[in-house]
Amino acid sequence: MAKMHTNWHVLTQRNGDPEGKNLTMDNFRIEDKGLSDILVREVGQNILDARAINSSDGKLLPVTLKINVYKNDSDSGFDFTALDSITKNILPHLDAAGHDLDLLNGESKSVLLVEEFNTTGLSGSTDESSYTGKDPKFQRWNAFWYGEGLEIKNKKDLGKKGQGKITYHLMSGSSCVFALSNQQDGLDNLLFGKCEFKKTHKIDGKPYARKAYYCDLKDGSSSDPQPVPISDSLKVKRFKESFKITRNKEHGTSWIIPFVPDKLDHENIITSFIKEFYIALTLGTLILEIGGKRIDSGNIIDVMSDCIDIEEREKQYIRWLITAIKSNEKQIIVKEGWFVAADKAANSNSIEEKEFKTAVDLFDQGKTLSFYIPINIKFINDEAYSGYISIYLKKDYNLSLTIERYVRECLIIEDERWLNNISGKYYGAAIISDSTLMEFLGNAEEASHIKWNHELLRDCCLYVQPKESLSEVRRALPAFAKLLSGEINQRSEDILSDILSIPVYEVPKVKKSSPKPPPQTPTPPSPPPVPDALIVNSDKVGVVELLPGAGFSALQYPCYVKLLFAYEPNGEGDAFKDYMHFDFDLSSKEFSIHGTGFNIISQDLNLLEIVITEQIFNLVVSGFTDDKLVVKVRHDEN
Repeated sequence: MAKMHTNWHVLTQRNGDPEGKNLTMDNFRIEDKGLSDILVREVGQNILDARAINSSDGKLLPVTLKINVYKNDSDSGFDFTALDSITKNILPHLDAAGHDLDLLNGESKSVLLVEEFNTTGLSGSTDESSYTGKDPKFQRWNAFWYGEGLEIKNKKDLGKKGQGKITYHLMSGSSCVFALSNQQDGLDNLLFGKCEFKKTHKIDGKPYARKAYYCDLKDGSSSDPQPVPISDSLKVKRFKESFKITRNKEHGTSWIIPFVPDKLDHENIITSFIKEFYIALTLGTLILEIGGKRIDSGNIIDVMSDCIDIEEREKQYIRWLITAIKSNEKQIIVKEGWFVAADKAANSNSIEEKEFKTAVDLFDQGKTLSFYIPINIKFINDEAYSGYISIYLKKDYNLSLTIERYVRECLIIEDERWLNNISGKYYGAAIISDSTLMEFLGNAEEASHIKWNHELLRDCCLYVQPKESLSEVRRALPAFAKLLSGEINQRSEDILSDILSIPVYEVPKVKKSSPKPPPQTPTPPSPPPVPDALIVNSDKVGVVELLPGAGFSALQYPCYVKLLFAYEPNGEGDAFKDYMHFDFDLSSKEFSIHGTGFNIISQDLNLLEIVITEQIFNLVVSGFTDDKLVVKVRHDEN
């Protein structure tokens, strides 16, 4: 049972503890990116890595992220007196540690609220800071609050260095972050906070460490108190009300970052998310609601068009890549042996001759080409692996400059630029979604996640000649751009030579030899499915929810929706054909239908018809038994 100590617990400095500055803060201050961009990148990585699994189909759920910035004005309705009350006890420590207290005063102070839904929450033990368990990646609570440089995530995860969470504190004028977390299939209403001081410091001669926790203290740990979540339900309730937290029982975490810079507003947060995570939005992996504005796969291009801080040439590139990713165009499968050298064109023998000629024609016409390219990795245990990456290429003589992106799943590695070193102007993208290659590149990623470093691959001692494998990834775009452009130039020279009728010595062409085929012919990934406009959630016993999916913003209103319900049969059979009226009847009084943004047209037997009338929408149908339900949804727009 935790003591009712809901104040700041500032760690004292013990003999032998480190003394001096917080170097992790400096690591993230030196990046050539705005602080809001860094924060958005870190938040995005963390929530995508913490996606929860849908119990019905075993797939990762799309994450919804709700963000609000509350300013110190009459319109926000935010209770800043509660914030001042919570932070006042650490002001002397902030002052002694060299923080600027002016950032905590004045009319311009703001609070950032970030709420994530469909994540696992801060999972794991909450009352033993050193506990790792059998699988450390499930100890997100300890990793966030206590870990430093602790790599608990899979190497294929977007963020893994264990340092980026410092950006939450860097965004706060008080260097504080608070969280209220509901664990998936675990504890809920876990309220906790932390302050990261710039350096060790002294007050009245007493030395203090660089950390403080907003917490209760666990009984029986007086010599070295163990911080635990605040347990007073009334204080948790007041905290939720004061900080306008909307979370009820949904699993995930609500983050509060106080005293954020005045320039941070909904508009530049939207801009940062679109620049950093437009691929996740396009694929339906991420759904945003920022300042009440919904952004998803259905409206990302429209929203981006209104972002004044994204340059027009960048917007054109993003439109191109989104279209390319969603395209149904067949990918060109590249054979082993395509890589010749770092500065050379790809081997033309790695593409079937007829397919290569067609590709050159299309490339010359300014069409976008997509290639499925093998990348080879050698492990120290003599195991060899060949995975595949997808690249997209377009040559455009009207472009003012080449734009390219290297993407690990949906994380853009900003400083990887290799296509712009060759002549010509191109759009290019290399997207890596193979789990083994993602792990390989994750090991190469610097803590800031904007560059790969082959020295990190060597240091992790897992691979043989990792620099060569990394070079294959980096050189895929320029190698195939050189190959295609070189063939186009050769054709032009041949035509000119024929016109002028000038005899030239023709270098004998080496007869193409067919390379050995790979052990298996790879199947390129299918184009990503169009994200669902509406999704069904039947995790709660006796209840079905119809919620906006990642493609919801593409709907036109009014939108007519039919829902057909049935209990899943015990054995084989069609649930809907087997439905009998005595199973249930939606028109009976046992059923409750409520929500927002729709009107009911009819409800009878197992059929419910509604019309969605506005963007703020949710539907809840309750009254079913605990038998497993199946639901069909169909929508038509008029």
